[in-house]
Amino acid sequence: MELTSLHPHALRHTAASLAIDAGEPLHRLRDRLGHSSVLVTSRYLHVVD
Repeated sequence: MELTSLHPHALRHTAASLAIDAGEPLHRLRDRLGHSSVLVTSRYLHVVD
């Protein structure tokens, strides 16, 4: 990935995906990310499926 194509959301997505992979519960990650629902947070599940 070129540095010019790196965006803050990509870092957020990577951090969330790694947290799920490490076993962090979705409800805790939801709170940390400020999501209103676990359904919103579940979009990060595809990376570890």
